[in-house]
Amino acid sequence: MLPHPAKANVSALIALMRRYRHAEALQQSEAVGLDVAGAADAAERAALGDCRSLARWYLAGMEGRIQDGLTEAIAAVSRLTDAGWRDELGFAYGSIGFALGLSADFENGLQWLEQSIQDAQRRGDLAQLAGSLSHKGAVLAFADELEPAFDCFTRALEVAGPEPSVPRTKALNNLAYTLLARAAQPGHTDDERDQLARQALARAEMALAELAGVPAAARWRSWALSNQAAALALLGRKDEALLCFQAGLSLGKSNPRVHLELLVGCAALLLEKGVRVEAGKLLDEAAQDAGAGAPADATADRLIELQIQLAVLNGRSDEALKLSNRRFERSKDRYRSRLRTVRRHAELFANLERSRRANAQAFKRIRDLDERQTALQQQAHFWRSEAMRDPLTGVLNRRGLDQSAAPLLVPERPVGLALIDIDHFKVVNDRHGHAVGDRVLAETALLLSSVARSGYLLARLGGEEFCLLFEPLGARYADLMGEWARSTIALHPWERVAPGLDVTVSVGITTGTGDDKLQDLLARADLALYAAKAAGRNCVR
Repeated sequence: MLPHPAKANVSALIALMRRYRHAEALQQSEAVGLDVAGAADAAERAALGDCRSLARWYLAGMEGRIQDGLTEAIAAVSRLTDAGWRDELGFAYGSIGFALGLSADFENGLQWLEQSIQDAQRRGDLAQLAGSLSHKGAVLAFADELEPAFDCFTRALEVAGPEPSVPRTKALNNLAYTLLARAAQPGHTDDERDQLARQALARAEMALAELAGVPAAARWRSWALSNQAAALALLGRKDEALLCFQAGLSLGKSNPRVHLELLVGCAALLLEKGVRVEAGKLLDEAAQDAGAGAPADATADRLIELQIQLAVLNGRSDEALKLSNRRFERSKDRYRSRLRTVRRHAELFANLERSRRANAQAFKRIRDLDERQTALQQQAHFWRSEAMRDPLTGVLNRRGLDQSAAPLLVPERPVGLALIDIDHFKVVNDRHGHAVGDRVLAETALLLSSVARSGYLLARLGGEEFCLLFEPLGARYADLMGEWARSTIALHPWERVAPGLDVTVSVGITTGTGDDKLQDLLARADLALYAAKAAGRNCVR
């Protein structure tokens, strides 16, 4: 272990990188390195060098060159882990796992990401957890494992919470991307493909709405526009899609990979319209970007397909043949490169895994003691809470809500209450049976639990009515909470529960302060819920 001053210097640099201040970390690491001298500081100099390698790799990745310096970054993280910084490097594990997935080293990439997820869960770092879940979903999507990828992105969205944020926007865009990838798979009917495209469009538009007014959001906005345009194109709304592609391109190259997708998507639509000259210009620009280090295999393959199509339309058969040969050679080179990458990273990962196992053994005895104590505490808590829980859904019952509400009903502190009622629940029972009705209640409770933040209270008041008691964190928070609850239920794939099943909820919202009595809040929310029902259901009032 390094002496304390050295550890403080390196920890400070790692903390900067965790906050995405990579350029500042690189600058400070070089400044600190100039002041370090003497054999006693050799370990610190080595650690500072590893921090510089990691920061340079992050900066290259922000420019779309995530493979540049990846091997050095893996080696740097391995050495920093061995030197005692394992608990501070969870964010780097996630980034490396994503980069390995981009290079088609899916197995190692997922293992690195799993360590990042476990680290975030252990430390309660929700931002890192949401980011690592999104990265894991992306790697699964690269491997064509779209169902587990969708589940990862859904979980990332739940972790990000209802408030607009970068992790939440990333999760929404990833969900849209995955739905589009599923729609592109063969075997779907036209109706199924349209449904997937509409779901993707809804998430892309939600991301755009949450980015409105956010400064320096070009990177995320261009991604959302790309997904929006692709969904509109699938739905046959080609003119609207073209406008979205062009709006995304106007944001520049803030996200090189997305910029390439925008160029190719826009060129494809222009070719359909017979606008060959403009399409050719976009394809030429896309070819330059693809050759300048913005790798995206599926998009790059589509680029060559469009170049071949344009050459054939323009009567340039020799050029089309050359492009076809280039595409074949590119596929072979890409396969060989992936094999080399997997071999090169295997040894580095083995070293890191040995270090991880050694650390795990050191903490195992402490964990065993903690688990025994936790088990005793949980057993005692179980018997106390059982009487306050709804046996079907596991959430609070009315008695539990009454006894648990005091921490949120603090005088002069804002409080909000949402009454959420399943629409036409009797029809669900009559048409699908009471067993399905019970599953709907249980899944509704689970979905609403994912909407609530820690410390908020969710209760089933009886029948198909739920109550969410929460603390508003801003002027629009209560409305956002209600809308997020409504849309979460509406967008859930209820077909998995029973064919033809469609579930929506009506939401009544009220706000006040902790000086209000719970009964008064419930009465006001009930009036709002009645208004939502009267307005046609599946809405918030």
